[in-house]
Amino acid sequence: MGEERFGQHLKQIVSNISYEYQDGRLSGIAFLNLVIEKLPRDLLQRHSQHLFLPLVLQLVNDDSKDCRVEVSNCISTLLKRSSVELLQTFQDYCSRWLKQTGPLRLASLQVFGLLVESRAEFLKSKSLVDLWIQRLEEALYKREESDWEDTYFALICVEKLTKDFNSILLQHSKLMTSIIECLINPHPWIKMSSSRILNHFFTSNSAEEFLSQKNGILFEIVRNILFQFNVSEEEQSQDLSDLGVKTLTLALPLMVENPQFCYAEENLIEKESTSENVQDPVFWLLRRLSQIAKAKGSKRRMTVFKCYAAFTISNFAIVAPNLELMLEGLHRSNIEAKNEIENQELSQRRTSLSFSNDQHDAPVTEHSFAEEVLSLIEEKCTSSSDFLNAYAEVKRRAYNKKQRRKTEQKIEAATNPQAAADRRMKKQERNKRRKKRRSEEQARERRGGEKKYRHN
Repeated sequence: MGEERFGQHLKQIVSNISYEYQDGRLSGIAFLNLVIEKLPRDLLQRHSQHLFLPLVLQLVNDDSKDCRVEVSNCISTLLKRSSVELLQTFQDYCSRWLKQTGPLRLASLQVFGLLVESRAEFLKSKSLVDLWIQRLEEALYKREESDWEDTYFALICVEKLTKDFNSILLQHSKLMTSIIECLINPHPWIKMSSSRILNHFFTSNSAEEFLSQKNGILFEIVRNILFQFNVSEEEQSQDLSDLGVKTLTLALPLMVENPQFCYAEENLIEKESTSENVQDPVFWLLRRLSQIAKAKGSKRRMTVFKCYAAFTISNFAIVAPNLELMLEGLHRSNIEAKNEIENQELSQRRTSLSFSNDQHDAPVTEHSFAEEVLSLIEEKCTSSSDFLNAYAEVKRRAYNKKQRRKTEQKIEAATNPQAAADRRMKKQERNKRRKKRRSEEQARERRGGEKKYRHN
């Protein structure tokens, strides 16, 4: 086949990757990937640029996730089989696109990520890593001025760089600061990618080197992870929470061994308070977790309880002095779950109707998990009296608080009858809404049972 005829065939193959329907595009991309794999290297080099640009254009513009994944694989195959001269050309394209805005900037970040995965040795030989890290650092620093996608793919590039260029990344403190700030970004993908990067540094042997760059950096990481935990139930992400629990578990011994990682200034805590507990980063962490577990929400509370379980298994000696802080949240969850179950049983006796178990999955699951964590903590205690004394103190404080609240309500009824009446009316309204919701659930349950009976 002549060069001109081959070029016509190749052009037709490339045009198929932008076919109207997804299945057609997937077939076209798979065929093009096969062509790139099988073509003789010399022939591929002569036509690589005619393949590279349409693939990048399709990567940015395709609406289908499956197609974008296949296009990425196709570009990776092309990069793996390209010569150093062609790689330099492709890298120059990316450098120019990164200075632009919109789709070109996004294309630059995505292609660079594929280049890191496919040809890391090229970046080493050409000493391009430092230059690109500086560009990523600038992109993350100016993330407020760009779209979330630019920030996300910049983080993906950093994550890919951690595999082969970990030590170089650690030298860029400004980049690390931006990644830590991304932990509290509103977009879930950005939070997840930044969490993975930081977790990598904690799991590697470079954690102390990373944290020693700047005093207070460990506190910032832990504080932002706790911010992730303390969101509404609708925003909770199990994958993100589990990753946060792992990172906090690895950070806990570092907080004890290197307290300077937690404070920006040596005497900052002494200036703010003379309390020894306030100066203890472990006490601060457990107190903050206890505060997060106060508000109702099974997902939030179970994340905190997972932290307690992980701390107990891995470093119980560190958290043992603050045992009561952990027991407070677990005890509160048990009491609320038992009250919910008692209210449900009382309602069942009154109506002689059964409720679906699914309606109370959350409190029962939370309650059972809290019981498991309590058992785990009790097993880890050196003596049963330590656990029992701490738990008794937690119960005593909870009882005193309840009695104090009742006393305050009685005083309010005597001194401010109007406020007390308003509070009672609000309580009655809540009870009415709860009864209405339960009656609607019962009606749905009856309708479902009748339909099932008729169907049988």
